[in-house]
Amino acid sequence: MKKLLFFVASIVLVGCSDDDSQDNQSNEELIVGKWATLGSVRNDGPFEEYENDCPTQKNYNEFLSDGTITYYGYNSECENVEVEPGTYEVDGDILYLYDSFDPPLDREFTIVSLDAEELVLYRSFTDGSDGQITETVTLERID
Repeated sequence: MKKLLFFVASIVLVGCSDDDSQDNQSNEELIVGKWATLGSVRNDGPFEEYENDCPTQKNYNEFLSDGTITYYGYNSECENVEVEPGTYEVDGDILYLYDSFDPPLDREFTIVSLDAEELVLYRSFTDGSDGQITETVTLERID
C-alpha cells in the first residue's frame, strides 16, 4: 500500500511525440499500460530517483481500459509481494486515483504530459506540519 501511495502522491507524467497517430489519442487512451516511477521533484527540490527493492524487476502500476489500476511491488528477492488494486478516471488533463484504503486516500493529479513513453503528473496539497507541498512525478512505460 505504501508503494501505491508513493505512486499516487508523486505521479508525474512527461513526454513528447512526433508520431501523428499518437497525437490523435486522448490521455484516457494513452494512459492504458504499465508504468514504472522514475522519480519525483518535491517543492522545487532536486529530482529524486525512485529506488526499486529488486535489482531486476521494477515496481509498476498497470492502468487498464476499464478504469482499474493495480500496483505490483517486488521485494529484494524479486518476489511479487504487493498487489494493490484501485480505480482511476481521466478527465481531460486531470487524473483521479481512487484506492481501497480505509479511510480512502484518493488523489487528483494534473497530467503535465503524456505520450507513448513517458507520463508526468503534478499535484499540490497540504500535509499537516509540512504545510503546502508540490510534487511532480515522472513515469516510464514498461510494456
